[in-house]
Amino acid sequence: PKLNEYVIIDFQLIFDSISKIIIQYFDDKSKHGPHLADKTLFKQKGLINASVLRNVSGCLEKDELVSLLQHRHIISKIETTNTNASKMEKTNNTMFFMPCVLPKVELSYDQSRNSSCLLVLFDHGYCPVGLFCAATTTLIVAHKWKVNTGGLQFRNKINFYCTYSEISYNVIFSAFSTHYEICLMGKLVPKVKYMIYKDIDAVFGKVCEDMKYPPPSYGFYCPGES
Repeated sequence: PKLNEYVIIDFQLIFDSISKIIIQYFDDKSKHGPHLADKTLFKQKGLINASVLRNVSGCLEKDELVSLLQHRHIISKIETTNTNASKMEKTNNTMFFMPCVLPKVELSYDQSRNSSCLLVLFDHGYCPVGLFCAATTTLIVAHKWKVNTGGLQFRNKINFYCTYSEISYNVIFSAFSTHYEICLMGKLVPKVKYMIYKDIDAVFGKVCEDMKYPPPSYGFYCPGES
């Protein structure tokens, strides 16, 4: 049967499948399971081979867990750009990005206070649970934004690059407790800024609707304010 023909009454079965993956990859003492290089790739960059997800489907058939996790914005198929990290990245195996398993990093308000940062704001004064990771995976799927797999990524700070008008731009997406920052690096013409902001608004509109959150508002830092 197709995934949309299922009625999932107990999501604990799905959570158990995901937990099984996380335990395997975070247990450094175990002599069984994934290779050390693959564990490091998962823990530091959130990348996992598609075959692993298919093998732990549990109550679902192969590929159905993958489809469900994609539908819930938990994972996204990704193109790796670093050819030196591990044997798995050098091959053409299908990889998925799962940002929710990444470690967090301490963010500084002062380092990013500039007018090139778009602020994503919420009426209740704090960021909804799970929305950052959902927006991250949707940017990859819907608008072909690419994660820079050459460096470390974090659950609250993702380094993207995206291409508009045949030019690539670096974008840093950060999650503070009260708002998100999307900082566009380098000089951008107004037309390109508009295209990027339009895509960002479309992504937040979709994930907020899917997750039953009210849509955000947007703003910028005022120059000179501390």
